[in-house]
Amino acid sequence: MSKTYQQIKENIQLKVDQELFLKILNQDDVSEQYVMWLNDRAIMALTEQADSKHTMETTIDYVNSCLKNQSIYFFGIYFNNEHIGNIKLGPINEKHATADIAYIIGCSQYWGQGIASKVIHAVLSFGFNELELHKIKAGAYENNVGSIKVLKKNNMSVEGRLVEEICFEGNRIDSIRLGILKTDFI
Repeated sequence: MSKTYQQIKENIQLKVDQELFLKILNQDDVSEQYVMWLNDRAIMALTEQADSKHTMETTIDYVNSCLKNQSIYFFGIYFNNEHIGNIKLGPINEKHATADIAYIIGCSQYWGQGIASKVIHAVLSFGFNELELHKIKAGAYENNVGSIKVLKKNNMSVEGRLVEEICFEGNRIDSIRLGILKTDFI
């Protein structure tokens, strides 16, 4: 009996280095700690999820929807086997061979250690080399200097600025759009 698409997708793991790997999330990976990150304003402040309220049920539903969606690869970031964040590639536009990338390091003690840069590079490599994408894009609030820096470190270029696109803490700020072509991936 052959494996289904979901079974194949569930088993994808990307080794980043000795301590760091990515694996497709499933509902068994949803923990109280994971839900806690999603509800922590300090962690989520510079994301679209900042004002959302998450529960175990809503988080499991989201993880399951990503798992079932053939155009989304939703990875957990694991450092020494501890789930410390997530990175998503998708939705994938098959017609144009493009996708978005989004990520969060949920355990703040791992911020500033180069983990985001490494996992972004691994997912870019997966997208370009395994999925044969032509372009991968990302967005960031203009005040998310760390995220913009790590995307640029991965050779992504600023392609646009959506002026006053975001309402952040009562003020209008810009949304920065970045992208990278397969030919520019190192």
